[in-house]
Amino acid sequence: MRGLLSVTLLTTSFLAAPACSDDDPAAGSPDAAVSGPDAATSTTFRRFTRVFGGGPCPEDVDCTGFIEVRQTGRLLVDRVGESPTVVHQATITAAELDDIVAVVTDPDLVALLDLRHPPCAEVADAWDEMTLLDDASRHDNVVTFCDDDPIVAARTALDDLASAYVP
Repeated sequence: MRGLLSVTLLTTSFLAAPACSDDDPAAGSPDAAVSGPDAATSTTFRRFTRVFGGGPCPEDVDCTGFIEVRQTGRLLVDRVGESPTVVHQATITAAELDDIVAVVTDPDLVALLDLRHPPCAEVADAWDEMTLLDDASRHDNVVTFCDDDPIVAARTALDDLASAYVP
């Protein structure tokens, strides 16, 4: 149980991290809500992050990883098992960014991320969490072992980008 608590705290603190230097400064913090007349209808993509891993995990082993795509086209990849931990960075093409944004902003995926509970049965020794940040909201959920089409599509698209840019 202690390992699960550590993972939950690690995941929560990672996902609540402040804006990074390549976020669009004109847009403000990626966690900030839009104000004004367009706030309720804004769905501008800011970033999508998938955090995953498994355990139990000895302290000297890297059992977590993440893949993140930002509105700037920046791709960040932290591979599981890579020690020391390295966050690889690359810039994807505009076409690849358009493709991944279409997948991760799919209304069916957003609905699954917005559920008040995980859409699939949770397990204690593995996790897979997806978070979409747009200008209006944060959409996130634990999607470990979920095989819903929108979740599989997002997972596959992110894995394909990571494999292409961080072989």
